[in-house]
Amino acid sequence: MLAFSLCAAPAWARWHLDRRDFNSDFQLDKLDLKLRGVGVKTLFMMRLFVASFYLLPDTSRGQELSDVPKHLEVRFYTYIPAATFTNFTINHMRDNVSQEEFNGLRNRFKRMGELFPNIVFGDVFSLTYKPGQGTTFVHNGVASGTIEGADFAKAIFATWIGPRPIDNILKKQVLGLEKAG
Repeated sequence: MLAFSLCAAPAWARWHLDRRDFNSDFQLDKLDLKLRGVGVKTLFMMRLFVASFYLLPDTSRGQELSDVPKHLEVRFYTYIPAATFTNFTINHMRDNVSQEEFNGLRNRFKRMGELFPNIVFGDVFSLTYKPGQGTTFVHNGVASGTIEGADFAKAIFATWIGPRPIDNILKKQVLGLEKAG
């Protein structure tokens, strides 16, 4: 373990995370979304991904999952097969909405699976929700498609910032409630 830690220490030092590493805003048509927070997910001192979350500046705390514009950008440092990405997301969507809401989303899961790519080291994947239009999936700068519905946006963003997110510390970081280090 000590040998692993010593070998990993230089890599960890290179991965210092700072809000300045991310754009301070995200343009969604004529809307100027502002960086709310930056988070990092690690496993055994290895960085898996970093995420940044953007909202309109006047979006109050607790309203992040409501029908407001939002953008989540994730930079990956690992490989994730598309099927794994899809299943993981569906399971976490289920954890964050009522059974009735989840059942209402089922007809959009196949489409979501088509939009999730295989993720490799260095990929950037983002979700952007625009009210009245839907959630757009973007992989390495190329939009792959949009899924309609504020209910879908609420459920998919809840996997990151909902009551039962993939990681509570990461949730606090991307909401700007805790600094990522």
